[in-house]
Amino acid sequence: MHNWQRELLVELGYQPFLPPIKNINPTRSPAKTLVAENRTPDLSAKNLGVPRHPPENNPYQRIHTVKTLVPDRPSSQVSWADLTLSQLREVAETCSQCALAQTRKNVVFGAGFIPDGSRSLDLLIVGEAPGEMEDLKAEPFVGPSGQLLDHILSSLQINKNSSGKYTCYITNAVKCRPPHNRSPNEHEIVCCQSYLTRQISLLKPKVVLALGVIACKSLLAQDSLKNLPLKKLRGALHESALAPAMPILVSYHPAYLLRNPAEKHWAWEDFCNLVELLENNPSI
Repeated sequence: MHNWQRELLVELGYQPFLPPIKNINPTRSPAKTLVAENRTPDLSAKNLGVPRHPPENNPYQRIHTVKTLVPDRPSSQVSWADLTLSQLREVAETCSQCALAQTRKNVVFGAGFIPDGSRSLDLLIVGEAPGEMEDLKAEPFVGPSGQLLDHILSSLQINKNSSGKYTCYITNAVKCRPPHNRSPNEHEIVCCQSYLTRQISLLKPKVVLALGVIACKSLLAQDSLKNLPLKKLRGALHESALAPAMPILVSYHPAYLLRNPAEKHWAWEDFCNLVELLENNPSI
């Protein structure tokens, strides 16, 4: 991890994990090795497994000034809110805010259409967390659930490039795969919210579609809604906790649909409602 990336995480209120110690001389104790290498073990509550609660006043809306490397300005001050999508991806790829950094193979940042000024982004799809295939390929929704999602999108002329009637970008609420595909915990969801917030700010989608329970917990503004079953959330527009005035639609995750094929018609109805919203409200 570069120093500027470490400083960015510290500015966000996180203490990055120290990398594991390798090739220690067996004749020297770990403590002496740390002293000799001028390193200090991280014994913070977060690294001991105690959940870190986010500060008050929504830290993701604050402006953080950090040192970063910009091609035309080798040493400059750039705020978190000024990071480009490529710079944000670079920061995410070296992120160590939670324990998933120790078990992931790749950070799954996102993929799809990126607005270029001539055309805007219609839809941002937010899934839950990467699975095994996504972790290996560093791309969201590439396994069986991704094939089902691609089939639904192509049927409605929604495309991850500019060739479709509607454009979309796909990401996840949590960017790293949890071990054994378990559900991300609250701490892991919170750690990734700053990345998702900045993605929404940069991509400026007309609508956000939350697929699955974890995406709802990350995106929905009202705490009273976050623990409701999806069947009570779908079919209505919701407010975003990460982007004010951004409309949120909710539907089932494709992995759930593969396990419960009888529910597919509800998901199809949700996507049709989404297209109707885009068609009838082009200026969203």
